[in-house]
Amino acid sequence: MDQDEDTTKHNANAALSRFFKTNRAEYDTGTVLVVYWEECEEEFKEEGQQVGAFFSNKFNYNVEYFEIPREDPELALDSRLNELLLKNKKNDCLLIIHYGGHGDDDDAQKRQLAWALNIEGDSPALSWSALQPKLRLHHSEVLVLLDCCFASQAARGSKSPIPENVELLVACGLNTKTVLPGKTSFTTHLLREIGASLEAEGSVKISTLHKNLASKEAGLGQSAIYYPLGNSKGSIVLQPLEKPICPTPPSPPESGSVILRLSLGRQNQDAIKKVLDEIVDWLKRNPPPIISNVKIIELLRDSAAAVQSYINDDSQRGKPVVPFNDLDTPACNDILSALSTFKNKAGRVASSLADSSVIFGALDTYLDEDASAVWAEELTTSFVPVQRAVERSVLTSAKLCRATAEDHLRQATSDPQFLALGLGEILNLKVLAYFPQGKDARKITIQLDVPVGLFPCREIRTLPDIPELGSVMIEAKRFEENVDLRVVKKRLERLSVLLQSDKSAEFQTLPCSGFFFEPPHAYGLIFGVPSNGLKLAVTLRELLSRECQKPKPSLDQRFQIAYKIGRALSKWHLVGWVHQGIASYNIVFFYNNDGSVDYTNPYLCGFEYARHEGAPSTARIVEQLELNVYRHPERQGVPNASHHKEHDIYSYGVLLLEIGLWDLAEELFRSQRKELAPHYMAKRLRKTVEKELGFHAGTSYQKATTLCLDTSLGVDVADNKIDLLLARSFEQDVLVEIKKGVSLGFIGHRFAVDKIGGSDL
Repeated sequence: MDQDEDTTKHNANAALSRFFKTNRAEYDTGTVLVVYWEECEEEFKEEGQQVGAFFSNKFNYNVEYFEIPREDPELALDSRLNELLLKNKKNDCLLIIHYGGHGDDDDAQKRQLAWALNIEGDSPALSWSALQPKLRLHHSEVLVLLDCCFASQAARGSKSPIPENVELLVACGLNTKTVLPGKTSFTTHLLREIGASLEAEGSVKISTLHKNLASKEAGLGQSAIYYPLGNSKGSIVLQPLEKPICPTPPSPPESGSVILRLSLGRQNQDAIKKVLDEIVDWLKRNPPPIISNVKIIELLRDSAAAVQSYINDDSQRGKPVVPFNDLDTPACNDILSALSTFKNKAGRVASSLADSSVIFGALDTYLDEDASAVWAEELTTSFVPVQRAVERSVLTSAKLCRATAEDHLRQATSDPQFLALGLGEILNLKVLAYFPQGKDARKITIQLDVPVGLFPCREIRTLPDIPELGSVMIEAKRFEENVDLRVVKKRLERLSVLLQSDKSAEFQTLPCSGFFFEPPHAYGLIFGVPSNGLKLAVTLRELLSRECQKPKPSLDQRFQIAYKIGRALSKWHLVGWVHQGIASYNIVFFYNNDGSVDYTNPYLCGFEYARHEGAPSTARIVEQLELNVYRHPERQGVPNASHHKEHDIYSYGVLLLEIGLWDLAEELFRSQRKELAPHYMAKRLRKTVEKELGFHAGTSYQKATTLCLDTSLGVDVADNKIDLLLARSFEQDVLVEIKKGVSLGFIGHRFAVDKIGGSDL
C-alpha cells in the first residue's frame, strides 16, 4: 500500500511539476525566428526587425532572421525550420516564430494558410499549413505569431494542423484581411501589449495577452484569433531570461593546438596597438595548410595593473603629471567605481570558469588551451568602462583641460605612467589642438570647380601630380564674401595638422593627406579613402532622403551608426575640439564591392569650421531650414552664445532622431519653412521624440535622444567641473543607453584585444 501511495504521489507531483513549469515559462533559453520575404516591401522588413529587437532587448532571447527567397520558397523555409529544430533540441527551449507579410486564401487547397510574396495572382507562395505540423518535433513549446491576411487558416485541416506543443496567436480570422505594417498593425499592437504586461506583471501569459488584444481599449481593428496549447498544458508565459555572464564556448573543431607567445619587449599600450595590424598581416602570410584558425588574445594583466598602480601611487615610473589624489573627488570616485565593477565581474567570470582549469588572481587571468577567446573578450569588454573613466578623468583634470596648460600637456605626452595607461595618443592630439606650433600642414595645389550650394562639395578622384596618394576625397567650400583669408587659412592649417595625426578608429575620421587653399575660388581638405570597396561616397543625408532607393540599414546597423558617431564626438570633445557641424550631410559612407552601402563605417566629416573650445567661431550663419534644424536655438540667427560642447550634443540629438526614424528632421517643418522660431523648432523635435521615437527605436534610445536635445544632460553648466561631468553623463546616460540596442549577433568577429580608450562598439 505504501509503495502504491508513493507511486501515486510521484506521478501526481511529476504531472504538477510539468504543468507549473509550463505555466511559469521556466525556459533555459528562448529563440525567436523572424520570417519575411526577401523581396517584400521594406515596411515588412522594418517591422520584422522591430520584433527581433524587442524580444532581444526585453527578454534576452536569441533572435534569428530568415528571408524567404523567390525560388523554391517552401523548400527553403522547410530547410530553415529543420535547422532551427536541430539547433534548439532542448527540453527547456522556447521557440517563437513570427511571420509578417501577405497571406493567400488558397482556395485550391481547402482554404489552408499560404504565405505569398505579394497579392498578385502569380506571386511566389508557400503552404505554411504543410510546414507547421513538423513543429511537433520540438522538445518544448512553440509560440507562432502570424501577421498576415487569412491568418487563422493555419488552424484549418483534418489532420491536427496545430501540434499539441504549439500555441497560435494570429492577426485575423478565416475570411479577414489584416492591415499593413504601421501604427495600426497587429504586430504593433502585439508588441505594445507585451511591453505593457511585462512592465506591469514582470511576465506575459499568452492567453491573457489575447484577451488584452481583444479588448476595446487595445484599439485593434480586427479580432486577433487564439489557439491554446493541447493536452491542457495551460498557456506559455514569457519571462525575461538572465543574460549569461559568459557564454559557453563552442568546442573547437581542431584536433590540436599550439600556444604561441610573442614577446614585444617593453612597449607601452599605444605602441602595441600600432604594431598589431603588422602582427596580424605576418600571421596571415603563407600559413601552413594544417593551420585552420588563429586567435589573438591580449589579456588585461598589464592594463589593470597600470590602473591599480596609478590609484595606489606606487609606480616605479615616478610621480605622474596629474597624480590620482590630485583629481577632483567626482573623478576619483568615477575611476574607483568602474574598477570595482570590473573586479566584481572578473570574480564572477572566474567563478564560472572553476571547472575549466583556469587560475585567477586579483588582476591576472591565465587561459589554458581549452578556454575560448570568448572569456578574454568578456573581460576585455568589462574593462572598457575603467579605461574610459581614467581617460576622461585625466583629460578633464584642472592641470590639462585649460588652453594655457601647455607645459603640463607636453609633459603628460611623455609621462611613463600615462603611456602605460594608454593615454599617449589622445594627449598628443590635445597638444596639437591647442598648441600646433612646430607642426607643418601639407598644402596641396589642385584645380577644382566648386558649385554654389548649402553643403560641402565632396569629390573622389586621383591627383595626377601626387599619384602616391591614390584615390582621395576632396572636401571643398567656396569662399564667402568679406571673409578674412588669413583667419581661414590659419584655422585650416591647424585643423589639417590635427587630422593628419595618428588617431584610433574611434575618432571615425578618414586619414587627412593635407589641405588646399585657392582664393578666390575654394578651400578645403583632402582625405584618403578606404582601400577596399568601390571608390564612391554617399552622405547620411542622401540615404535619409525619401527619394533614396538604396536598401535601408537594419535596426542593429542604425544603432551602430548612432553609437559610433557619438563615441567619435566624445573623443573629439576630450581632445578639446568642438565640431560645429554635426549633421547628416557631414556623415559619409562608402560602398562595398558588391555595390551595397557599408553601413558599418560612418565617417565624420565637415570639419571646415571645427575649432578648439574657447576659440572664436568663424562660421557665417546661413538662414536655411536644412542647416538650422541641427543648430541649438542659441546658435541660430545672430548667435547670442559662442559654440560649446553642449551645442554639438544638441546637434547629435537631432541626428539621433533622424537615424531612429530614418527620415530627415527637416521633413517635420516642410509645410512651415518660413518664420520658424528657433525655440519652436526645438520644442517640435522634442515632441516628436516623445511621441514617435520609442516605437521605432526603443525606450533606451528615446531616453538618450531626449537628454541630448536638453543639451545639459542634467549637469549644472555653472559647475567648475563641467567638462568631467558632461563627459561622464554623455558616456553613461547617452552612449550606454544607445549601446543597449546593438544586437551582439550582428557585430561580427572582433579580436579580444586590450583597447585602452575604447572598444569597437
